[in-house]
Amino acid sequence: MVYQALLFDFDGLMIESETIALRVWQEVVSSLGSVMDDEMNRLLIGKAPGAGATIVRDILDLPIEASDLQQIYWAQRTERMCKEAAPVAGLTELIAYLLEERKQIGVASNSPTTYVEKVLSAINLRQPMGCIVGSDQVGSGKPAPDVYLEAARRLGVAPGEIIVLEDSPTGVLAAIRAGMTCYAIPNPDLLGENFDDAHRVFNSMPALHRHLQNHI
Repeated sequence: MVYQALLFDFDGLMIESETIALRVWQEVVSSLGSVMDDEMNRLLIGKAPGAGATIVRDILDLPIEASDLQQIYWAQRTERMCKEAAPVAGLTELIAYLLEERKQIGVASNSPTTYVEKVLSAINLRQPMGCIVGSDQVGSGKPAPDVYLEAARRLGVAPGEIIVLEDSPTGVLAAIRAGMTCYAIPNPDLLGENFDDAHRVFNSMPALHRHLQNHI
């Protein structure tokens, strides 16, 4: 396959975000008199912000509007991630390789665009990105293909010439629906989930990097 661009999902793929995200959720729901466990957090991985807040509110029967819960959570999450998040192993090396190969790169995420922008800046990876598209900029979040199609439009690259990197079945489905090749590095919190729709599955970013160097 000859590809012209590579699009990254963000949370769980570029940064290990789930541990921090769970702590933030636990603090937020605790302030509302409730408790959240690891299993509930698993339900939220890959979900758009509004959907995640609705799930938490409904399951825990919290006395707050989902929109207000979403705003509180993402403000605290953004602050925490900017302080604590770090690139996953092998990410900076992969980005350097893609730039050397003159490939376009971008991020297409279910998270809010401002959050992605701020955290990428905090980990010094904002500058290489040709585009950043969050679910707040399109009609529907993943598993709809909207964020990936919008990213392709901004980069000026046909969907069939793009490789997507994903860590969740929800994101894989979005990429496939967009007509793109999708490689998965499964989120450790989603082991056992079905990644059969991905074109290839890797166990780490360095393993995927080696594949790109040797086979594409």
